[in-house]
Amino acid sequence: MKKKKLILIVSAVVMTFSITTSKVNASSEKNPLSTITPVSEKKKNIDIRYYEQFFDQKSAKNYIIQEYNKELNFLINIFGNDGASIDNPQFQNFLMSDLNYDKLDNERLRELSGIIDIYENYEKNKEIEILKNELNSQTANTNSISNQNIIQNKLEILMPMSDNNDNIFEIMAKYNNGYNPTKAIEYAHKWANGFNTTKYAKYNGDCANFVSQCLFEGGMKAYYKDHWPIVGNIIQESKKNWYFYDENNGKHPSYTWTGASEFFEHWWKQRSATKTNTLSLFSVGDPVGCDWKGDGDINHMVIIDGKNGNTADTITYSGHTSARMNEPIKTLFNSQAGTKLYALKVDGALN
Repeated sequence: MKKKKLILIVSAVVMTFSITTSKVNASSEKNPLSTITPVSEKKKNIDIRYYEQFFDQKSAKNYIIQEYNKELNFLINIFGNDGASIDNPQFQNFLMSDLNYDKLDNERLRELSGIIDIYENYEKNKEIEILKNELNSQTANTNSISNQNIIQNKLEILMPMSDNNDNIFEIMAKYNNGYNPTKAIEYAHKWANGFNTTKYAKYNGDCANFVSQCLFEGGMKAYYKDHWPIVGNIIQESKKNWYFYDENNGKHPSYTWTGASEFFEHWWKQRSATKTNTLSLFSVGDPVGCDWKGDGDINHMVIIDGKNGNTADTITYSGHTSARMNEPIKTLFNSQAGTKLYALKVDGALN
């Protein structure tokens, strides 16, 4: 088999933006992995929050490609895309999917995952800056309240989330929304080491796809155009949608079905599932979002499949992209320094 080469996709157009930043988080700006965190701003009753990013994105990119050339070429063969690039969001998601391969040093894989987690923040900060400028221009127009609200909602979804617990309430045994955690975990254990391609599809970054299947099989209903049933043409882009639609063996998932951060945003923002980072409130059947570097961005999804206590050693999970079943969540904390985990209380979500 012909060995695939790493192909870099570099845009000829560089968008510049101006943001006030905090101090460089390294001993020298010559370090290619030196980072900065743009300073939060207050705009029209909303705090504009930014992600940590590399001080010099171009230098960081060159370093990543040279330092992790072996790993990247191997993973591109797995990914199966000759045009794969570290600037490709799909490939970035794949690199952050808790990968584990016998032919690679998994410590280095974890290092690469953490670096990509910071690398991807540059584009997100540009999007935040664009929306902030749009908000500024709309604020000058007193007749644009509706547009301002739309922009603010987009910002809230895009910006780093707070690590504070959201609407934590007394956890009841049942919320009568139809979710059956037992069925969800039965499905998780059946397919943790395989792929149900008869009914669904398999993806290179399969973590959210797998958790979505578990929730759906556990009784959570698909959403199309907010509360509408799945009919007619499918619109993938809306964060209000969550579905996997199979028409004549054509697999059509929403972004919220297959993307880790999109999945988390859908259930938290659109379906009112509360989030918690308190281990004692983690329950069997809860999806868990993994924020590898603690920057407020969800990079990976798993589902809790067992609980024998309230510690990271006694709570277990199942997941893809690398096959996991009855794995202590301690291994997720060990995956990256600074990792934060957030459980979503789906049994209290809208259904």
